[in-house]
Amino acid sequence: MAHPKGKSRPYAVCCEDGDGVHPLRGFRYATRASAETALGDLDCAMSFRRHMGLGGWQRGWHSFVVIDMREAS
Repeated sequence: MAHPKGKSRPYAVCCEDGDGVHPLRGFRYATRASAETALGDLDCAMSFRRHMGLGGWQRGWHSFVVIDMREAS
């Protein structure tokens, strides 16, 4: 995926639920530390809804993880 200024952002903050791991749109980072900082900001439902602009909150989506998209299949 191309990014402005040619920067690679392989680390994605994802939501983990019973159906698997789902990368969150717009939460891609160049370093794991940056991604983990963002993950800390997503530790409650209201924060998740505000960041993602979602009207409907799925209570099952409660676990956030950081993955390296280069290793994800």
